[in-house]
Amino acid sequence: MVFKDKKEQYNEASLELKDVVNDSDWGLTQDEYDSAIEYYNECDNTFNLNQFALYPNSIEIIEECRLPHVMKPLTPIIELKYRFSEIGEYLKIKI
Repeated sequence: MVFKDKKEQYNEASLELKDVVNDSDWGLTQDEYDSAIEYYNECDNTFNLNQFALYPNSIEIIEECRLPHVMKPLTPIIELKYRFSEIGEYLKIKI
């Protein structure tokens, strides 16, 4: 479920970035777009479940895609937050 959600969010971020290429206010070139997509793909492919935060009623899987400083505005925001009540069937604990 987490990998599926992550993949969908990266795909959505890629589509949004494609819209930015066509927006003259951003001034994003095709080469910059291609570079950003390469970073997105690298982040997506190297993701692991090592970092997370536990809260009383939920868990958040931490996914940070780090782009070079000059590309920071293009950094995708991947949110993988799940309420225990929604994912109880996947857990080995009683809720």
